[in-house]
Amino acid sequence: KLKQYNYEGWFNGIFSVSNGIWIGRGIADQSLLQISTITKDMTKEIKNDMGYILIDNLATLVRTIDFISVEEEMKNE
Repeated sequence: KLKQYNYEGWFNGIFSVSNGIWIGRGIADQSLLQISTITKDMTKEIKNDMGYILIDNLATLVRTIDFISVEEEMKNE
C-alpha cells in the first residue's frame, strides 16, 4: 500500500527506498524497496523471527529478537 505514495514529496522526505528493515518472507516479491541483487535465498521460506536489513540497496539476512512475556512463558511450560 505504500507504493501509491512513492511519488509524493512528503513520502520521499521520510522514507528511504534504499535503506530499511524487512521482517519475514517476501522481500523478493515487493517492489518498493530497491535491492541491488535479488538472490535465490531471498525467495526461500524464512521464519517470522528472520528478516533483512537493507543498507545502500544491499540486503543482509538477520535474525531478530523475539519478545516473550512472562505470562506467555508460563503458558508454554
